[in-house]
Amino acid sequence: MAKQKIRLVLCSYPGVFSAAVRQIIALSPDIELVGLVHSTRIFTASENWLQGAVRMVGQSGFHYAFFQFLQTDFFDLAAMLFCQPGSVTVPVLKTKNINDQDAQEFLRALKPEVILLANFNQKLLPAVLNLPQFACLNIHPSPLPRYRGVDPVFAALNAGERQLGVTLHHVAPEFDTGDWVAQQTIASEAGRSVFFHQLKLFKMGADLAVAAIKRLPEAMPSRSQTGAGNYDSWPTGGQVREFLKQGGRLAGLSEYLMALRILFKRRA
Repeated sequence: MAKQKIRLVLCSYPGVFSAAVRQIIALSPDIELVGLVHSTRIFTASENWLQGAVRMVGQSGFHYAFFQFLQTDFFDLAAMLFCQPGSVTVPVLKTKNINDQDAQEFLRALKPEVILLANFNQKLLPAVLNLPQFACLNIHPSPLPRYRGVDPVFAALNAGERQLGVTLHHVAPEFDTGDWVAQQTIASEAGRSVFFHQLKLFKMGADLAVAAIKRLPEAMPSRSQTGAGNYDSWPTGGQVREFLKQGGRLAGLSEYLMALRILFKRRA
């Protein structure tokens, strides 16, 4: 008797990293993607997109805000304009608050066995955390507990780290604090950008998620986060300028175009 596929809902802010994770999930014979939750907020639920974008420019400067736009909203818009719609579609919820009643009803109707977060910028409260039968997991591109926060790859490279990492962990009410299921590290590559490393780490995290989920319904091993941790918010404009002055790169044109070609070609 064939093993039944695990029903999974993917929660993300739409963009390059979301698409990369979705591609890897879609290739797994053990997982059925039954729904998508797309965050429509940049900072808080009370702000619209324009207000959030203006706030981002004020916080981190134009170059960083434009970098974020390229890897999220611009990519998603370009994909809608230039990609042929896939033959398989799943329900999509666009929301500023995954914890509200409408979102809970959407998720409950999908009967998820796993909820997976990837580049998702909203906290999950217990009412949502307890919905999936097996687990609520997050892909975080850092070796937790180090570099918790919204852009851990920038924070690590800005600190001169030569070792980067990705952690698959259980979601807790507080960001990036849950027990971890799997973790992998890589050496940072000289001359490569924040975008290059972040995309690489999200792909690795998706592979870790597939490997962990395919073992279900066996118990998923996990370990408590130990050691000192830190939480980094969005960088300041001064930090970004200094990073660029020291030779750091947010994104390389050739890296970005290559990612777009691959993702557009395979996008479901």
